[in-house]
Amino acid sequence: MKLQYHLKPIRILHLFHSSAFVALDLERATASETENASYFLVYDKPYTGKYAESVKSVYPFSTEFFSIINEAENFDYLFVYNLTYAKAFIANRISKRVKVVWRFYGVELYGSPFLKWQLFSDETKMAAGFNLQYHLRKSRIFYFDYLKYSLKGKLHPHQEIKKAIKRVNFFAWFDRGEYDFLQTHCNIKLPEFIAYPHIDNIHKTDIATPKHNAIMVGNSCVPEANHIPVLKIISNAGFKGKVVLPLSYGGNKIYSRNLTQYISSLHLQTHVLDGFLPYEEYISLTTGSAAAVFNSFRQMAQQNILAMLLNGVKVYLNNRNPTFHMLQRKGFLVFDLETQLAEDIGQKNLELSDADKQHNRKMFAAMSAPERKQDFIHALVAGVGASG
Repeated sequence: MKLQYHLKPIRILHLFHSSAFVALDLERATASETENASYFLVYDKPYTGKYAESVKSVYPFSTEFFSIINEAENFDYLFVYNLTYAKAFIANRISKRVKVVWRFYGVELYGSPFLKWQLFSDETKMAAGFNLQYHLRKSRIFYFDYLKYSLKGKLHPHQEIKKAIKRVNFFAWFDRGEYDFLQTHCNIKLPEFIAYPHIDNIHKTDIATPKHNAIMVGNSCVPEANHIPVLKIISNAGFKGKVVLPLSYGGNKIYSRNLTQYISSLHLQTHVLDGFLPYEEYISLTTGSAAAVFNSFRQMAQQNILAMLLNGVKVYLNNRNPTFHMLQRKGFLVFDLETQLAEDIGQKNLELSDADKQHNRKMFAAMSAPERKQDFIHALVAGVGASG
């Protein structure tokens, strides 16, 4: 895009519904060239985080919610963070003068029937009860739901979201390679790609401190983490250290119960994190492990993975995960869990050398340099003058 300079800042209206990344995402869009206003769609509790004074909480499909449609006309951009039904509803009802940026979260496309079934190992499918009967039941619920909306003369949420994807101007994401992967595997044409910047806001620990003989597995209890194959590798390799399992959120009841039972059946020293921890305490605890293993086949837990790399943890990923290849392209030292984890356990090679820890910290500094954010802001400024 050719950069066009404006005498006044571009105006951005942000729509959130998950409190975890509000501050981080707002800081990516805060610059001298921008003015920002934000709404938080309340599904559980109103937003009470760092920017609570400037982020207005509203309930979806309330009177205040519908007023956002008119208010959006005063802005240059509408940013939607995770393209949910409510956000798609608004995006589909504003004029095309307002550019829409979809900050991709992952679940919007990876949760689709085209990709979701490919995200689970055979062990995960069995543990979560994902069988033919499960799919038939889900299909019946979906089609009855579809019929209900149709009889009311309304678009089903899936239809509303598909319509919004065609309306969106820019698909904001960290990695062009993953965008190309999704474009190939999803049965829908994605909007134009715009590079979303990493910023340096992760808590840092002293990487000179020796690590514990411990392996962290995953970052949540969601089935997509595919815990069981990793635990099998660790157990079969005869690992004698501690296995740390953050399981404080996510997962369906069947998977959570069967995973807990499987963990109990292993002759491993395990430490299950099943309660809330303040952010800095969580980072300090988890980055004390020598290694961390993430067995998702899709982009997931990226902030956790970056925290591990920044803080000197040896990271193993599944080579089917686009994040594995993105990090390698950016120069990080990351390892293939299927070919290297068992060998490294056997050779007691789970901890990175001091030089390799410093290398990954330098790669993070390069990836999150202020210039990346400025490139993003400049692309937005140029986008205001681009034809829709």
